[in-house]
Amino acid sequence: MSLAQGNGADYYGGGTGELNDPYQIWTPDQFVAIGAHSGDWASHFRLMADVNLVDAESALIAPIGNHVVPFSGVFDGNGFAIEEFVLDHASLNDVGVFGVVGIPELKARIDPDGLGERYVFDYQSHVFDPNEMVIHIRNVRLVNVRISGSKHVGALAGRCFGGIENCRIEGGTLAFPEQDLGGTYSGAVPKYFYDSQFSVREYSLRKGSAGGVVGHLLVGKLVGCDASSVEISGERLAGGLVGFCDESIIEGCSFKGNVTSGNFGGGLVGNTQLSKVRKSRADADVIGRYRNGGLFGIASGSRISQCRATGQVQGSDTLGGLIGYSYGSRISDCYAQCDLTPLSDRGGTGMLNEMGGFLGTSVHDSIARCYCASRLFVDAIIDRWENTGNIKLRHRGGSFIGKRTFNDFERQLTRASFWDEDVSVLSIGVSYVMSYTNNYYPIEQISPISTPEMMSQVPFMNAGWNFETIWAIEEGGATLCFNGSLKSDQEML
Repeated sequence: MSLAQGNGADYYGGGTGELNDPYQIWTPDQFVAIGAHSGDWASHFRLMADVNLVDAESALIAPIGNHVVPFSGVFDGNGFAIEEFVLDHASLNDVGVFGVVGIPELKARIDPDGLGERYVFDYQSHVFDPNEMVIHIRNVRLVNVRISGSKHVGALAGRCFGGIENCRIEGGTLAFPEQDLGGTYSGAVPKYFYDSQFSVREYSLRKGSAGGVVGHLLVGKLVGCDASSVEISGERLAGGLVGFCDESIIEGCSFKGNVTSGNFGGGLVGNTQLSKVRKSRADADVIGRYRNGGLFGIASGSRISQCRATGQVQGSDTLGGLIGYSYGSRISDCYAQCDLTPLSDRGGTGMLNEMGGFLGTSVHDSIARCYCASRLFVDAIIDRWENTGNIKLRHRGGSFIGKRTFNDFERQLTRASFWDEDVSVLSIGVSYVMSYTNNYYPIEQISPISTPEMMSQVPFMNAGWNFETIWAIEEGGATLCFNGSLKSDQEML
């Protein structure tokens, strides 16, 4: 890729690149020129018409921004579309219309092998406020994108350290190159104090991330973004919108499509860590091997509110209607209506771990005012094992949670939550509970109710649910859903 400098007037359609006079992009050639001129990557751009790249020379198309020179300017799509963007770089990291967006401002960042896979952050010396960050990309529509890369692949951005707002992806395919999924992963979860208060963390991204909007969102913000009819596939950390969301905010976003991941696949995010996610939803088919969920594959140290998941979740281990594996998160006013199907037993042992209509595995979580109406299809796989003479079958399947682990009962109880007993095939809410404190198992407020009861405000009002600004229901006609404050969710009524 050329790193040419020059006068923007020579290759753009007008403007000076300043805040009040952005470079104007009218044609495919003018758009392609942005990727060839890194000297302009701190400038302002505005799309002035739909740009169709179907006839653009593929050799000239390159991600805008990279790890050496990130895109730190502002690109305003102005409501117009970038169509037929095709980028196939099987050996390239940070692949998308934009490669790397924003400049990381972490006080301490150590990358000993130079590969961007290993981080140590010192949070005591850095105060991060996502509400003050720059929105680098806004008002963009992507239509029929086809993108593949090695690590951190996203339709709009491979990696983003800043804000993305009001963008939409309509159709497309995003993928890692085909890789062997037969390896194992330790499943280690970073250690931290509850509610993200800790000084040093070390975590390995291993194989990168793939997302319908951003591959890796780190100290960033995604607001009002949607992706529909999108196919996502990756070896691990694959999500409908974001592959890996770390110390970030996601709000008012949605995904509809398919996600395939070796491990850690989610309808919205593959892995959300130390982040805030609210008023977001996924209607997705998620298939993978390990830790998959209708909304998140993994959620650790995150705050999740007013979110929902519908669709199908399939895999061999740790499946959840909302989250496959959750660790130390606060989850409130959320619901899941998913079909969960185990694909095989765990390593040929005749054991299925862990599957829940809401959470597959919950470790030190606080849950309030949530419900699930998920179907757990365990019969087919059980019959398959019995027909082959496998009598060792054990499974930890719960209508609400598959496996639950506690440490601090003051903050980690489940309160005012329900599951639809007519929908679930299992009669138990939580299959397996393990306590670290004197084998004491607290009584949690998770209750089975019938489908007719699900269509009435009464049990929820009695439990203290908010029907003024959060929840809505058509009495006797439809299942409980969100108030109009969650974009387009009234379609559930």
